[in-house]
Amino acid sequence: MRKREDGKNSQTVAKNAYNNRNYDRIAIQVNKGEREHLKEFAKKNGESVNGLVNRLLADAVPDFIPVGAESDNHDN
Repeated sequence: MRKREDGKNSQTVAKNAYNNRNYDRIAIQVNKGEREHLKEFAKKNGESVNGLVNRLLADAVPDFIPVGAESDNHDN
């Protein structure tokens, strides 16, 4: 991988810039031990924790567009 003059990896910098332009981040808190429980549950169902949260939000919130779904909001 290519390093920039500042020592950072060019590919990582590009991915981070893309993510910052296209996604909002939401941090949630869960009780100690629940993160692993969620990871195991998601894995058993063939998805990531992020995918699980997006799916649950899509089921519960009208007009919510989960990551990866088609939307009219393309900044590319």
